[in-house]
Amino acid sequence: MNRHLIIGIPLLCLFLAAFSHEGKGQTELKFEDQLKAAPTASDSLPVIFNLIEAYRSTEPTKSIELAYLARNISSRLDDRQAYARSYTLLGHGYYEIGHYEKALENYSNALNRCIEKFDKHFVASCLSNIGKVYRELKIYELSINKFDAALKLYQALENQKGVVSCLYELGVSYSKLKDVDQAMQYFNDVLDHSDDILSDKLRASTYKNIGNIFLERGETTMAKEFYGRALNIFERLDDNKNIAGLHRKTALLYYTIRDYDNALDELTLAAQIYSDLKNRKRLAKAYLEMVDVYIALGYNNEAVEYINRSIAIGREYQLNEILKDCYLALYNLYSNTDDAHTSLEYYLRYNALKDSIFNQGITNTIARTETRNTFLQYEINIDQIDTEKQVQEYTRWFALILTILAILIVILAFSRLISQRKANRVLAHQRNILKDTLEKLQMNEEKYKALFSQANDAIFIMDRETFTDCNDKTLEIFECKREDIVGQPPYKFSPKTQPDGSKSKEKALEFIKECYRGRPQRFYWVHTKLDGTVFDAEVSLNIITLATGKYIQANVRAISERVSAEKELDDA
Repeated sequence: MNRHLIIGIPLLCLFLAAFSHEGKGQTELKFEDQLKAAPTASDSLPVIFNLIEAYRSTEPTKSIELAYLARNISSRLDDRQAYARSYTLLGHGYYEIGHYEKALENYSNALNRCIEKFDKHFVASCLSNIGKVYRELKIYELSINKFDAALKLYQALENQKGVVSCLYELGVSYSKLKDVDQAMQYFNDVLDHSDDILSDKLRASTYKNIGNIFLERGETTMAKEFYGRALNIFERLDDNKNIAGLHRKTALLYYTIRDYDNALDELTLAAQIYSDLKNRKRLAKAYLEMVDVYIALGYNNEAVEYINRSIAIGREYQLNEILKDCYLALYNLYSNTDDAHTSLEYYLRYNALKDSIFNQGITNTIARTETRNTFLQYEINIDQIDTEKQVQEYTRWFALILTILAILIVILAFSRLISQRKANRVLAHQRNILKDTLEKLQMNEEKYKALFSQANDAIFIMDRETFTDCNDKTLEIFECKREDIVGQPPYKFSPKTQPDGSKSKEKALEFIKECYRGRPQRFYWVHTKLDGTVFDAEVSLNIITLATGKYIQANVRAISERVSAEKELDDA
């Protein structure tokens, strides 16, 4: 037996031993049993690919682990086609959990393997996958560019099913871009194809997207009509995943017309289906849509409950995109209740996740991908020219060779310059996106500065044992100026000892130490104003994360009047 195969089979057995059968569907169990029965690593690869697809929606992190295993086995077997497909499946897994930088990187690696074998069908598929990532990142121009390139390849290959798929994706991208007229044109082009080319599933998906356009226009009757057409097809196909998706869209329709009871009914149905399918990502999204309905009904407690359910799913399955949306929902919820401290905390968490999803790393990955795509496009053009000349002008073969050689020389001379220009254009586009993001961030920061300064309690920001900032209420309560506070330790504004006899400095440092250990503190404290006047206070310490690191936010509420009243009551 080949040495690589001997190495591969123990790897498979060890990997399968790591998974329990508890909670798995019949499809996954069937493929795992087939995998255990595979006599060689080569026989196991097709089964691993099937298992990856089965886990893609239910447990994407497992699909990623299996895809890495498939990549290692295909590398040992020197199976280039399987190696390229492993990269594509890795891209699918990272796409599902919202790690778009990793998804783009793996799709780009799959595309790079296409250059070696120059499989144009696979090239078109890779371009389409990259287009979907750009669409999730809201870079719609690049998304459309990739789908256009894939469409031209499918047309040249006379692959009608690929053509229809690209027309559909272009329609979705233009719909996201709010160019509904162009989107509707592409969707109509899809529906113009015959039944032997256009699958029932794609027809139903097109109906659903046309319904979305009508809903966007406010034409709810037409939207409901097309949702109904799509639902009939999906029910006939027993496609529960898309049935659940249509329940969510119908819920949005009811939400738009303020029929909140029906909206909740539709979302409950969708959530139940996703739960049965073990599709956690879409289950969490359904929960978040329920949150919007509960907030509209004024049921904030129920809203928080469903946000917490979504957070639990996001943390368990590393779904950063879900966590980001959860923190944004909590920020909006607490903003409406004027809870500035909690609102600020969730806004910072949301912003940190948003920055991690779209960061400098993904900008560099986009630049590399676009540079690689430019080179690949030249290869495609050369191949097309060569094929056309051979077919049409057999008698002029010598002139054709000279022409191709001339083109190659020009491309080799200028490809680096052109690729760099392409990359610069992509980077310029990303800089514009980052500029818009910074402007929005500045607006939010200004809003929080207003909340910070207008709070009714004194609020300090501390870096370890030093005050770095405070709000205006602090200056009023302590009867001092900002420069009297910034740079000072917290125990400066306290008597040497507290009522229980403990030293103020030692006790304050202990509270700060506990807070940095991740334990929020809340306690009674005697403070002194700048002139030495003593007053009672209630203090809470919490960790907040800012762009420059972790800090403590201290809220100080003066309670001298309350303490005096309680004492008088006790005396009475």
